Amino acid sequence: WVDVGYFPQQHSVVSEILDRRNKGSGEATSSLSIDVDEIVADETRLKWMRSQLKSHQQFVRAQEEHEKTAQKVKEEQKKMVKEEQTPTVRERTFGMGHSNSIGTAKPITSQLGQPAENVPIEPISRFQELAQPQAPMTLEVLTKKAGLIIGKKGQKMKALQEETECRIQLRDNHDGWTTVVIHGPEEGKEKAADHIRAFFPPLVEVQLSQEELAFWNDHRTQEVFQDKTGTHVHVVATGLVLEGTEEECAPLKERILDMVGRSLNYEVAIEDIPAGCTAEEVSASVAAIMGMPVELELEAA
Repeated sequence: WVDVGYFPQQHSVVSEILDRRNKGSGEATSSLSIDVDEIVADETRLKWMRSQLKSHQQFVRAQEEHEKTAQKVKEEQKKMVKEEQTPTVRERTFGMGHSNSIGTAKPITSQLGQPAENVPIEPISRFQELAQPQAPMTLEVLTKKAGLIIGKKGQKMKALQEETECRIQLRDNHDGWTTVVIHGPEEGKEKAADHIRAFFPPLVEVQLSQEELAFWNDHRTQEVFQDKTGTHVHVVATGLVLEGTEEECAPLKERILDMVGRSLNYEVAIEDIPAGCTAEEVSASVAAIMGMPVELELEAA
């Protein structure tokens, strides 16, 4: 049996079909088959309309719940605004006063460091506290090593962001360093920073002038130094960066400064040069003493 539901026209069609069947006419059979097909089609449309009606009713209920929640929030805000006192000269955000554990501001102090008199304590709204932006945390890493944070196809950075609930950005400073910016809650930022620091060895920076840095790059000094000491040296805009702790790199740092300083201001006084001694031979002897390749300009004594 077909449920005609809310469609009166279907009810009339069913009545007509029943009348024809009762009369027992031959036409009733063909008409009945046609009308039943129409009723089945109407039944399908009826089911679809009922599903649409149900979806609409669910939407209306959800909208009503949303409006009720919004109204409660507005009432809460109005109530809290009424409870607040008149603002004083203290800045609300990042001002001279600060909040204690119960959410009320401590009184400001005068310019002489004494407590200011007759300055009322101003309660801080919960909404105002939540509205204050959290400053991002920044770290600096070597640009050549920044890929350790990203990982293959960005999978390592994605996993780190999901674990710490922070957003991580990399900004190339174009000076050999890349700034890592971490946005998120304080606990998450600290956790992300600890993970990032674990990716890299400790570093020690050696400050060099542009003239000293140019000499270091032009004379293959870096290759010679790395081969002899086994220490990785990275060139940045302000000098060199050594991989290792301060204690490990202290003698290496001193040696670099000594090598570069002597190479730029090194004078060899030779009172008597044997006949047949070339400038190349003298340069080789001095290079053996300094432990690095050099180019000498010989002047007559």
